[in-house]
Amino acid sequence: MRALIVKAPAGRQTERHAISTYRVCVISPPGYAHSYAFAEVAVLLKASLSDLGHACDIAVNSAAPDRTNILVGYHLLNSFDGMQGCRYIVYQLEQLGPGAVELTGVMQKVLNGAESIWDYSSENILFLAERGLEARLLPLGYHAALDRVDRGADKDIDVLFYGSLNSRRKAVLDALMPALRVKALFGVYGSERDQWIARSKTVLNIHHYSARIFEAVRISYLLNNGAFVVSEESAVTPYPDVPLVFSPYDTLAGQCRYFLERPGEMARAAAAARDAFRAAYPMVSLLAAVV
Repeated sequence: MRALIVKAPAGRQTERHAISTYRVCVISPPGYAHSYAFAEVAVLLKASLSDLGHACDIAVNSAAPDRTNILVGYHLLNSFDGMQGCRYIVYQLEQLGPGAVELTGVMQKVLNGAESIWDYSSENILFLAERGLEARLLPLGYHAALDRVDRGADKDIDVLFYGSLNSRRKAVLDALMPALRVKALFGVYGSERDQWIARSKTVLNIHHYSARIFEAVRISYLLNNGAFVVSEESAVTPYPDVPLVFSPYDTLAGQCRYFLERPGEMARAAAAARDAFRAAYPMVSLLAAVV
């Protein structure tokens, strides 16, 4: 991010009012379209905080000195300067650790200056603790505000994958392509991505990094919308109470074929996962534990 704008406060507020007033601040460098991946996270936080009785708005690259800012996409900052004088919480959503993302100097400074750090992954929390940073677990949960995918749409795509492609991801998709209708997307977000999800029988999740940390931002949105997901297995999942379909890397293609041949079983699995996610992980309750 080239510049983070901090607006002057309109007037004095009591400390109590300031603490209960939030801004979800999405970091988006100029021309960097992939910040749209955080759009649903921002909506989820705002809707859940509003349900809890807190005032909250959403801004891009504009922290407010008279609110508690919740930074989403903090790793995209190229300087800590814009955060000085602001009260903020970091919602840490990157996959951290060896074989994944290592902390840069700027990331470390931003985390050190945070009033609090939230993280979706217990593995990330351990990684941060080893570096003297205390984070609180906050999985991405269910909210009706994110019910955006048309579950009644005609499904003409067998397997959908979205995300950046590397060799390990491409190998699985190549194994599926000869016999199945496979669609791979990159840099597609919002309503256009939702239309592809609606058209797809299966959404396939393959880890990018060898650390195999669960892709919570992606999968939580799919669970919220009742999509059927086949995911490469992870050592730890933030949703132990959700009956997700996991598979070792080597059998991902076979697992997709298995369910595509059994549409009734697929539909039941998708419904069971969505219902469990909705019941066990309401975002309002999860957020209430950390604010």
